[in-house]
Amino acid sequence: MTDGLINFRSVGDMAVDGGRMRGDRLYRSGHFGGLTPAARSLVLGKAFATVVDLRYAGERATDLSDWPAEMADRILSHDGDRTRESPHLELLRAGSLTVDSVDDFYHTLYAELPFDPLYRSLFAAAVERIAATPGVTLIHCSAGKDRTGILCALILRMVGADMADIEADYLASRHASGFAEMKRAIAARVEARYGYAVADDALDALLGVERAYLQATFGAIAARCGGVEPYFAQSGINADHIAALRAWLIAKPDPK
Repeated sequence: MTDGLINFRSVGDMAVDGGRMRGDRLYRSGHFGGLTPAARSLVLGKAFATVVDLRYAGERATDLSDWPAEMADRILSHDGDRTRESPHLELLRAGSLTVDSVDDFYHTLYAELPFDPLYRSLFAAAVERIAATPGVTLIHCSAGKDRTGILCALILRMVGADMADIEADYLASRHASGFAEMKRAIAARVEARYGYAVADDALDALLGVERAYLQATFGAIAARCGGVEPYFAQSGINADHIAALRAWLIAKPDPK
């Protein structure tokens, strides 16, 4: 992969209510299991105050991030279900991968994941930590597009970003670094572990993102909670948290 980095990029530089997202305070990525020394130096140079690792424990063991010991208390993760794999690998294990099955899988995943107790509590903990700890934040999972994409989109919406800009940030994963190599690695892994060859178009769909998937997230949250703020409020995130989040992530325009 390109220096081992997968879909590593900043989130920001977009208009929001009351100002503009700062481009240097929130980052997103895939896993860091194969970094070159140069890439590792680049990542550590961001001096992340908070790292939100959305992977299952088994994923974290397979692709170790190998953060310095002094960063241990900066990392947020859940410890549920150590046997679980990343969502896309669970689908591959089923052995019936097609473009249509991928599409169905992701529509369901995006609608249901925000209400998975593991992720709902971790999402709230991440927002609370970011609000309370001024500093650069990193949110990541395995590919940096689905679980990471959902949480980043919810944060952007909560601080007042327009849906068109939120979707544009999410869809930028279509051009992510490291995905071509990740695709080859997944194909080899599936053939070795499960004994079948994955169709090329199905793999492209698996590593893709679609506007409709993110819309499934926001649609489910609107239907069940009435919106993003009520969704987080049900997990203890209040107006003070949101105000602190906005104060840290948003640059207000200079007064004339």
